[in-house]
Amino acid sequence: GDNRDLHPSHNRRFSDLTGAGRSAIRHLDREDFRAAILDVSLPDISGLTVLSYIREHVPYLPVIMMTGFGNVRDAVQAVKAGALDYLLKPVSVEQVLQQLGNALRQGYNAGEPGGPDASGHGDNTILVGDAEATRQLRELVRRTAPTDTTALITGEAGSGKTLLARYLHQCSSRKRCPFVEVDVVNMIDSLMESELYGHEEGSYTGAHSKRQGKFETAHTGTVLFDNIDRASPKLQASLLGVLQERRFSRLGGNETIRIDVRVVLTATRDLGVLVEHGEFREDLYYRINKIQLRVPSLTERIDDLPLLARHFLQRFGVVHGRGLAGLTEECEGALKRYSWPGNVRELQSVVEQAALRCRNSYLKLEDLPETVRQQVARPRIEEIMPLRNALAECERELIEWALEQTEGNRIQAAELLEINRTTLSNKLRKYGIMVRNNGEVASGNPQQQTPRQVGAPDSRGVS
Repeated sequence: GDNRDLHPSHNRRFSDLTGAGRSAIRHLDREDFRAAILDVSLPDISGLTVLSYIREHVPYLPVIMMTGFGNVRDAVQAVKAGALDYLLKPVSVEQVLQQLGNALRQGYNAGEPGGPDASGHGDNTILVGDAEATRQLRELVRRTAPTDTTALITGEAGSGKTLLARYLHQCSSRKRCPFVEVDVVNMIDSLMESELYGHEEGSYTGAHSKRQGKFETAHTGTVLFDNIDRASPKLQASLLGVLQERRFSRLGGNETIRIDVRVVLTATRDLGVLVEHGEFREDLYYRINKIQLRVPSLTERIDDLPLLARHFLQRFGVVHGRGLAGLTEECEGALKRYSWPGNVRELQSVVEQAALRCRNSYLKLEDLPETVRQQVARPRIEEIMPLRNALAECERELIEWALEQTEGNRIQAAELLEINRTTLSNKLRKYGIMVRNNGEVASGNPQQQTPRQVGAPDSRGVS
């Protein structure tokens, strides 16, 4: 569609998906949107049908309906069916901007991703990409978000597991409630109980006041345990108890505190393997492995790379006040050939480094870090042919070159190659190389040429 700034006061963008309702539904399955303006009368299907699809599959998306003055009844029906508001045609640009602005500021009570959270701060977490793996992941999140079941997010380092956890939270009914992160890697066993469950005043030396823990802070919302595969045995045992009972007491206190939270966890290593090796509790593994969301690596969703790169480039431009329009084809091709061991996190770093070097509005190959340029300059492993094939290809090209240099004279070509005529004739047959009467060299199918075609005397009596 036509991407333009919605309004100077909104760091948002919109797409004009004019045309059919079915086309809009396809885009809804592939992309994330902040709001939608939907006409009741569409060329192929009713706008109310599209609204019904949105309410079922993208319940957090605020929808504004448009209709003619004579169809007010349809607009009212749309609002009853879940539309945020409606506009009567004809409408002015100012009216559209005002309604969209309201929708974006208010979010929607169904929970729009990217709207204000419980603390009043906006979180613009979206899943960028249109690759098949990304679409499947987006659909799985939308199906599982309305539940309160514990979710385990797996994937390589830097692939975006924490971002997916935020996206899952924003798609859920808990969206306006707290999202609390617990970094398991930096969790110290001696301070674990105070961090997770809080403490009462005087419960230990230095506890000068009562303090809420992570679970209590996340009440009615979502708590994320990042890198659960790095959890100590003590943390694993403690977490198992809370997940089973959904209650705890502060350190130094007697009051039982009941919590209502959704627990989401991320892991880079395979927990099943850790269980087999005795490094992770089997009972905890089965407790948390109820919904598993696997984030694909960047190489698995390489078709998303241009969209991701432009997304990071646009964000960089906003932060640093740079007007960067995009990437050249050569630069984009180089990024696609790179192996990306650090996944999306590395791509973001590479784009930002390139943006700092860029002197124009488009990123070029020379703007990329040297490590990237060096790797893409070398052939990929899968592009390297076996040595036997490479030598044969080189030999065939040398023979063709020698024949071209001698205008098809086999005797002279054999001397130039320092082989005898019999060997040359055999290789001509092997590689399907023909020398026509006019001296022109042509390639056919190997081992399918008759001896006469490759070895018979030509019109100049050369054999």
